[in-house]
Amino acid sequence: MREAMPLIREQKGLDGKRKYYIIPEGEHTEIKYFKGIEANREELNINSLVEVRILTNDITEKGNSNPLLLINNFEKDLKCEKFEYYPNYDKVCFIVDRDCKSFTEEQFDEFVKTCKAKDYRAYITNPCFEFFLLMHSNDVFSLDRDEIKENPKVNANKRFLEKKVSEIFYCNPKSHMIFAKFKPYIRNAIENEKSFCEDISGLKKQVGSNVGLLLEELIGDNAIHRNDLLCVKK
Repeated sequence: MREAMPLIREQKGLDGKRKYYIIPEGEHTEIKYFKGIEANREELNINSLVEVRILTNDITEKGNSNPLLLINNFEKDLKCEKFEYYPNYDKVCFIVDRDCKSFTEEQFDEFVKTCKAKDYRAYITNPCFEFFLLMHSNDVFSLDRDEIKENPKVNANKRFLEKKVSEIFYCNPKSHMIFAKFKPYIRNAIENEKSFCEDISGLKKQVGSNVGLLLEELIGDNAIHRNDLLCVKK
């Protein structure tokens, strides 16, 4: 696992900022999206006492869909002191696709169980992150839920949801992700997500996502954790 931007070793001790470590399963789309969130932090009203860091999967692990590897890689780098993490303060957020063809129900259960035990965050989209991107548009409600869940191939290289994102937002989310296409509609995505499953247990079988809950926490008025942030002892 490596950081999506150059890593700077911090001095020991809290710097007063809560770090959200964003660890996506995907190799392109999710990274571009959350780098866009961080790059537009002021416009999105992210609290100045919050730092968003994107960590990427080891190149040797790319293509392996078992999300437990994301946890293993994070903890491996943590032991190597590549970054500092304060369990009672910082947040570790794994961004994972549920696609039932990628990993089993048993692996899903073990992943969620491990995250809960270690106080990590599991943000899951069923079937894939492209569905969360579609929630930025109200056109998502015109799609058939069975077709969403199946996400069938429409040609040799593209599936149904990827094609819909390309049609609605005029960019290919896998090969040419353009965050600016989605930025004006982030709050719309947060609201639209509530019409689908957001419960972590339900996401094992139901279409939906809880990524919007993370964004709601990051870009809201921050009232829910502003006092907590201000009371940190260095």
